[in-house]
Amino acid sequence: MLDRCQESNVYGGLAVVMPFIHSRPRYFAEVMANLLKWVGADKLLFASDYAIWEPKWIVDKFMAFQMPQDLKEEFGVDLTLEVKRKILGENAPVSTALTLPAQEETGQ
Repeated sequence: MLDRCQESNVYGGLAVVMPFIHSRPRYFAEVMANLLKWVGADKLLFASDYAIWEPKWIVDKFMAFQMPQDLKEEFGVDLTLEVKRKILGENAPVSTALTLPAQEETGQ
């Protein structure tokens, strides 16, 4: 079993890497593959440090993003819908001891 992050209270915020999804998608994929391998999908959080715009466009790009096949094979990770949902919000309550309201079935 891969021993990920040594510290159970360490999470990775993606504010620095998220803009690369647009300008350098291959680099974004490489960074995400490394983060997924070494930090783990349960310890990554969507983040943005841009205070002047709505992040909808970057969330939409993230939801549509597909990990390149060669990186899936090399790192043994993927950006599945489940992983994306964790990163975009499901991991946040775990890191802060909050609880999520009941989720409606959306088929996604």
